[in-house]
Amino acid sequence: SEGARSIDGLYVHTKEGWPPCGICRQMISEFASPDMKVVLGDGKGGEKEFDFWGQLLPQAFTPGHMKKD
Repeated sequence: SEGARSIDGLYVHTKEGWPPCGICRQMISEFASPDMKVVLGDGKGGEKEFDFWGQLLPQAFTPGHMKKD
């Protein structure tokens, strides 16, 4: 809403600490910075940090795939 085009970090909180679903990951990938981190929080106060591209979505279809050569 503020005109930003890149997400640097994301916090996801679920009762069990689940990661974003596949379609959410695809949508996030369209705006994720190259070094974006995702922190997953659970209902017990636990947190785990992941590298978005390397650990959560290593083979994403990105806007770069649609660029003309």
